[in-house]
Amino acid sequence: MAEYPLQEGLHRQLLLSLYRSGRQAEALAAYQRTRKLLAEELGIDPGHALQELQGAILAQDRRLDWTPPTESKPTVGTGTTGVPPRPADGAPAAAAADQLQTARFPDAWNVPLRNPHFTGRAGLLEQLHQRLHAGEHTLVVQALYGLGGVGKTQLAIEYAHRFAADYDLVWWVNAEQPALIGDQFAQLADKLGLPTTATVAGTIELVLGELRRRSGWLLVFDNAERPQHLAPYQPGGAGHVLVTSRASGWGALGGRLEVDVLTRPETVALLQRRIPELDARLADELAAELGDLPLAAAQAAAYLEQTGLPPAAYLGRFRTRRASLLAKGDVLGYQERLDTTWTLSLERLRTDSPAAVPLTRTFAALADPTRRAILGRLAQGEATVNELAELFPISGQAVSKHLKVLERAGLITRGARPSFGPPGSRPPH
Repeated sequence: MAEYPLQEGLHRQLLLSLYRSGRQAEALAAYQRTRKLLAEELGIDPGHALQELQGAILAQDRRLDWTPPTESKPTVGTGTTGVPPRPADGAPAAAAADQLQTARFPDAWNVPLRNPHFTGRAGLLEQLHQRLHAGEHTLVVQALYGLGGVGKTQLAIEYAHRFAADYDLVWWVNAEQPALIGDQFAQLADKLGLPTTATVAGTIELVLGELRRRSGWLLVFDNAERPQHLAPYQPGGAGHVLVTSRASGWGALGGRLEVDVLTRPETVALLQRRIPELDARLADELAAELGDLPLAAAQAAAYLEQTGLPPAAYLGRFRTRRASLLAKGDVLGYQERLDTTWTLSLERLRTDSPAAVPLTRTFAALADPTRRAILGRLAQGEATVNELAELFPISGQAVSKHLKVLERAGLITRGARPSFGPPGSRPPH
């Protein structure tokens, strides 16, 4: 490697060797050094194969584990081994990494690229996996819901990649605009080799019929707004449907899992993996300012990478100019920045429930600890809506109604870690 420091194949071999010897942290640190080297010398990011390998190391993907070669007796009369061939242990590590990203994907697959910086969520991923596999020979629907920017889409992408071997078909549908779902089903029909029909509705019926005859498939509806938008696309049969949404009312279709912000150690780990020079104390302070929101952390890391600003200077600026900084830092893998996500949510609220907008303005004007205290007391039954009505220029009954609207819209959470909007959110106008 000293002679050929820019050959990514050699770096893949090093990462895989470190990981297989039980040195995951060193493997991840080696990736960060490689990323920095490629950026400084060539002005590029690591290639897709290296990013996939880093993501698999973060996820502790079992397909990376080393398995001693076993001797197999030839099958009688065939002259071949009785088990599927596997690469010899002495094969290059790059080949093993390449197999990780190609051999395990179904033929019908259109899932976005895996996030190489995905961090944590192990318990939530395992819970989701168990729930989806709880119903045999039946359709199982699970919805991931939570605030905008909390990482629902990234969690769905990670699930699809991590458990791709469980499925023969995985199809990703952008469900934000219901009118476009049919066209995406038509693309799946083409992938499955189904005959075309004169209408989109006819093609949808063909796809649903094909899925009913199959098992081992996963449909992902990303960023859906309402259950009624997806009801016509539930095929039945033995398959899985995964939904991501800011709204919480998905119980009519199946199970629900709330996606909360990252834990503090997870946010610190995410920031330090992206910005290696960030020490633990500074990372913890920045994580607190960012509210442990994954999109906010990703934006901060991207801004620091793109500008070269010292982390301490960024933290100081964020404390005084957070609203403007939340509008900066382009992030791959997310549809919008945090300021855009918040603005779009408010625009939808103005259209669907304009009477609830004044409540968001009042909440945003309160200091963040006050907002959390109010939501926490309400969630635990320690505060009544009549008490809260004293803070707002409307009746207690209206407060209760509007809080439910804000929760369904994904603008507030009232769970174990209650929150309202993005860190440093400003009152809407």
